[in-house]
Amino acid sequence: MNDSSPKNDAPLSATLRNATHLLFIAASMGVLTACHMLFFGISDMIALFLFIVTVYLIFRSVLELRMGSRKAMSVYFKKDSFFTSYLSQDKAWSQLIFSIIIAAFLSLAFMVVLKGMSLSHGFLSMLIIVGIASLFIRAINFSTIKETVGENTTGTVSRHAISIISTVMTAFWLNLLLSMILSAHDLFTFLSSSIDFSSFINYAETRSIDKTIDNEASRFFVNLYVIINAFKIAMANEIMTALDISYQEKAQYFYIFYLSTLVMNMVKLFGFSLTLIFIQKTFEEHIVPIILAAWRKTQPLRQKFSKIPPNKTGNFIRKAKHLNKKRGQGEKHEY
Repeated sequence: MNDSSPKNDAPLSATLRNATHLLFIAASMGVLTACHMLFFGISDMIALFLFIVTVYLIFRSVLELRMGSRKAMSVYFKKDSFFTSYLSQDKAWSQLIFSIIIAAFLSLAFMVVLKGMSLSHGFLSMLIIVGIASLFIRAINFSTIKETVGENTTGTVSRHAISIISTVMTAFWLNLLLSMILSAHDLFTFLSSSIDFSSFINYAETRSIDKTIDNEASRFFVNLYVIINAFKIAMANEIMTALDISYQEKAQYFYIFYLSTLVMNMVKLFGFSLTLIFIQKTFEEHIVPIILAAWRKTQPLRQKFSKIPPNKTGNFIRKAKHLNKKRGQGEKHEY
């Protein structure tokens, strides 16, 4: 019976490790997005630090994806040709620079959209939505995609095609999920508002961030997002006026408005969804393994400390306090 106990405990321990892993990643994503929502538009220095961190997280995933696509393309050229040699280069300077530019653009767009949505939907709501998105990214199973791609491609093409297709498919389904959730609130805002071209500036001013000496740069991007969002609502209302649809008749076209809002949000949130995937991928493949390795290295020390009996630990602390007290009395006597 004792021999079977470790075997029965093995699946349980693996499940606990996976659950701990998942919770750590979700918590990390939550902390990062919370910092973005709290400080972007408030403090330029903290926003710059968060921007650099986010660029690094996105850069790792973007570079790996680009290098994989280049190696997959190299199989279509002759072995000793210039294109094969160029595409097979590992981390060429041009690719590094291009990946940094893409990461910087995605990072800025991510920060602006996240802050703008937190102003519209609320801090806690966006924190919960990002948590759901993080769990959704981990929950998607691409075994069918891997089998399909593997059966129709070979070698290098198959391996990198799986990576590209899985990233795009995850971004598509995540984008659809986020758009469906957020479109409900956006549609309610539209149906309950009477903003037009003459009043959208005042509407944006009431939701803008006030200027201080600490937010001159980041405040510009947040307020630009608020103005564009207000203009979008005003333009929709102007179209309703042009079609002779009154304010009271809006509810009759609920599903048409919802589909229109859904499509616009899918366009806006695709880059946001892709950025979330890149950040979480870097956390899973690079950050978490380093933390787990450091934790494992400290295991002997933790085990050694845990084996010390409580009474010995208490005696050691009491002796240390007694010695410190004697030293203090000696120093006072000499002084």
